[in-house]
Amino acid sequence: MPDYPNILDMAADQKMLWAACYEAILSIVGPTGVIIPLGDTNHEAANRTTVTGIGDEQPVFTYSEAVTAFDTPPYFL
Repeated sequence: MPDYPNILDMAADQKMLWAACYEAILSIVGPTGVIIPLGDTNHEAANRTTVTGIGDEQPVFTYSEAVTAFDTPPYFL
């Protein structure tokens, strides 16, 4: 794990990691595929109960409770 002297460096690395994942998945599922960015704190605030999908279509998904209230929050760290 890299040593991050600046928290902004870590956030930038995290955004690049997620972007690569989204690009790879969308190349498999095609333009009609939708990714729900569950746990991506760069794409959604952890305390929200809605999230917008990633892809050509961008449906809004509603959770029954905030992600932080899940028994096992899906954070990617």
